[in-house]
Amino acid sequence: ADGGHGMPHIVHDGFAYAVLPAADPDGGLQHHDKSWQRMPAGWELAPAEPGILAGVVAAHGWSSNLLHLRSRGKKAFGTKNANPQWVGKECPGLGGRLTSRSSSGAEPGAGMEYKPDTRDYRILIR
Repeated sequence: ADGGHGMPHIVHDGFAYAVLPAADPDGGLQHHDKSWQRMPAGWELAPAEPGILAGVVAAHGWSSNLLHLRSRGKKAFGTKNANPQWVGKECPGLGGRLTSRSSSGAEPGAGMEYKPDTRDYRILIR
C-alpha cells in the first residue's frame, strides 16, 4: 500500500513520510547494507520539528531504531523501536552519521544521495 508514492509510507498533517532505504513504517528492526540512497524526485529530508518527532518518528518503528532528519549536525532521533528513553528524542553520542553527496544524472529535484553509516539507522523523508 504505497498510495502512489512508490514506497511504503504514512500520511501526517498532509505530508507523506517514508524512509530510505524503503521499509515498513510499522516494522521492527531490520538491518540494511548502508548503501547510498538517492532522494526521490519531489521528496526532501523531513525536518526535526516537534509534531513530526511525536506523530511520525515516535509513533512508528520504521524498521529501525533511529532516524536521521534534517537538523543541525544531522542528528538521529529514536523511533518506537528505540530504547524507551530515546523514543521521539535526539540521541546524542550514539554514533551514526548521515553522509550526503550530489548525484550525477539524477532527475530534476532529486540531485542528492544520502548514506547512513550505521546499518540500523534510516533516513526520514517527506
